[in-house]
Amino acid sequence: MKIFAKSWIVCLLVMGAASAALFAQTSAPEKPPVQASVLDARQIVAQSLLATERRWQARDRYTFMKRDEDRRRSRAGKIGNVA
Repeated sequence: MKIFAKSWIVCLLVMGAASAALFAQTSAPEKPPVQASVLDARQIVAQSLLATERRWQARDRYTFMKRDEDRRRSRAGKIGNVA
C-alpha cells in the first residue's frame, strides 16, 4: 500500500510540473504583417517573369559537353582499351 501511495504522489507531482510547463508556453498574439512586405499577385507575377527572362538569357551563354568513355582493365590491372 505504501508503494501505491508513493507512486500516486509522484504521478501527481509529474503531472503538476508538466502542466505548469505547458501553461507557461503562452503564445503572444500575432502581429499583423507589415504592408511593405506583403506582395500582391501582380508583383509576384512580375518578379517571376523577370526571373524567367534572366534564366532564358543565361541559357544562351551556357555550354554543356558530354563525354562517354569506356575503360577496361587488363588482368594485370592496367588500363587497356579506351574507346
